[in-house]
Amino acid sequence: MSFDWRNAARLPINIGGGQIPTKRHFLRLRGPHWIAAYGIHDNPRFYKHYWKIWTWMDVIPADDLPEFRRRFGPYPWLAIVPELSFSEAIKKMKQYCDRRERFMVIDERVKRDDPAAPWDIGLTKSKGGRVAPAYDNDPDKPFFEHK
Repeated sequence: MSFDWRNAARLPINIGGGQIPTKRHFLRLRGPHWIAAYGIHDNPRFYKHYWKIWTWMDVIPADDLPEFRRRFGPYPWLAIVPELSFSEAIKKMKQYCDRRERFMVIDERVKRDDPAAPWDIGLTKSKGGRVAPAYDNDPDKPFFEHK
């Protein structure tokens, strides 16, 4: 099951994987690009999606990548842009599309601590995994019911 957020938001975003926000990858982009690991589940009570968006202003020059990895870890591009809620990300992506700016976007799917979810969140918590708030306790503004 997958919620088609790109169609709902009317955003012309390509789907792909394996790219990271470096200058080399941005030069090859042919428009907005979603680095998709998996889709958005239909039921917003199961998962919360945290989004990150990179533009030309955020690219890491290839020569600087080793230094960024030394300072920020193996995935430094995740540390250089803020995390956004679903509705904040949609708003930013619409602004970038309106200005015809190229960008990359990725989402992290996190299990919710919600009674409607089909799992025992205690196991995730006990292993130190990231847990999102229950849907009703999530203060973020919804986008087609997704927060």
